[in-house]
Amino acid sequence: MQLLGSQILLSATDLVNFHECAHLSALDLRALDDKALRAQRTQPDEHAELLFKRGNEFEASYLADLKLDVQRTGGTVVKIEKRPGNPAKSAAATLDALHSGADLIYQATFLDGNLVGHADFLRKVPRPSALGDFSYEVIDTKLGRHAKASYVLQLAFYGDLLARVQQLDPHAMHVVLGTREQVTFTCSEYSRYFRRLLGRFTQTIANASTEITTRPTPCSKCPQCHWNDRCTQQRADEDSLHQVAGIRSSQVHKLEVAGVRTLEALANLSPTAAVPHLAEPSLTRLREQAAMQLRGRETGELHYTLVEHPDGEPRGFALLPPPDEGDVYFDMEGDPLYGDDGLEYLFGVYYREKGTFKFKGFWAHSPAEEKAAFEQLMDWLDQRTAQYPSLHVYHYASYEETALKKLSGRHSTREALLDTCLRERRLVDLYKVVREAIRASTPSYSIKDIEKFYRGARQGDAQTADASTVYYERYLETGDQAPLEKIERYNEDDVESTQQLHQWLIKL
Repeated sequence: MQLLGSQILLSATDLVNFHECAHLSALDLRALDDKALRAQRTQPDEHAELLFKRGNEFEASYLADLKLDVQRTGGTVVKIEKRPGNPAKSAAATLDALHSGADLIYQATFLDGNLVGHADFLRKVPRPSALGDFSYEVIDTKLGRHAKASYVLQLAFYGDLLARVQQLDPHAMHVVLGTREQVTFTCSEYSRYFRRLLGRFTQTIANASTEITTRPTPCSKCPQCHWNDRCTQQRADEDSLHQVAGIRSSQVHKLEVAGVRTLEALANLSPTAAVPHLAEPSLTRLREQAAMQLRGRETGELHYTLVEHPDGEPRGFALLPPPDEGDVYFDMEGDPLYGDDGLEYLFGVYYREKGTFKFKGFWAHSPAEEKAAFEQLMDWLDQRTAQYPSLHVYHYASYEETALKKLSGRHSTREALLDTCLRERRLVDLYKVVREAIRASTPSYSIKDIEKFYRGARQGDAQTADASTVYYERYLETGDQAPLEKIERYNEDDVESTQQLHQWLIKL
């Protein structure tokens, strides 16, 4: 959102934000004339800046490809200069380009009332409109590798503004993904939903009060949102149920309807209490989790309790195979921004050899090296399995297993070895064991939280997957080996922590 004089301009991004989180829209609206609130925004970190940079590079690369196609046939390409403080001038230049029949228009700007849109590309198609014996369709570029609802909404927003100019709804709209795949949508299939959403959005903005009446509900947009820190603090101040580890928004709603509105209230709920439409086992789990977190908060110490499961399907500790001298602890690092398909650039293993634990990293800096590193890892595991027939490979969460399956399929290699590994259930996800075996006072069950029970605080700069991506991209740009050393230490720390977690779980 932006103020232009006394008018509030709404963009496609604003519509997507409203669709995904009404609280985000409410905060953006209030921040327009509230300097103190604007100061509470989370500043973009290096990873966010990297994504922005890669997005611009991808857009520029695709523009170069389109230019070659258009110029090959003698067509014309028009670039519209962006003027954030004067969108009317950019919109007028776009109108001129549309009426001139340019074959490709880059950075087209539309301004209609309080709606402003900046489409990546408009492509001319042989379909008559008010412009002549031609019309235009919208193309947008995105780094994502799969089409998302937000992409469709943005395209529909631009297409709606374009339709007002050419007096014809575009037949199709297109998004070019980070894989270079173009996904096409038929506009008419989404127009009714889009217009209802746009109407609700503009009406909400027009009728908004000076008070923020929405609440900070966690959603998939939170990690990228500039209000994330503020919302997290507000949930803490309100003792929100959303702080309960593993709770779902639908469960929060059912609890609040039943009058249970805070973590403390849930923790103190009677074991015999019932909540409509919330299954008893789920309520018991949530109450016990809240009680454990409340205890940790009140004592300032870490607490946990063991969870018992009735006979039946193996759960929790029952998922742990007997420990073996040959056991391996495994963690991977990947760069989703590399090329068209991303790159798994480090396969780290931690294992015991002659009574001493060692770390081994298989590195890759290109798709060909990725294939070779994957093969080396699988061959190494195969050789170690021959030496230790009862070994298992321990990891935390599902990324490693999913990535191995992806690599085997992508490179058409070591399929039999991986299939054998999976059939023999060599891979053991300790995250699943932890979630089912213990109830912890931590706010989440990430390994960074759970490891507080069995080791000290970590040291070093690269402490998250996003940070390691930033370091790896820095290496690709500069060739400096120092970032790789930091990533390897981070990976080694992860596999060492996984080994220590395994030992702690065995002791429990």
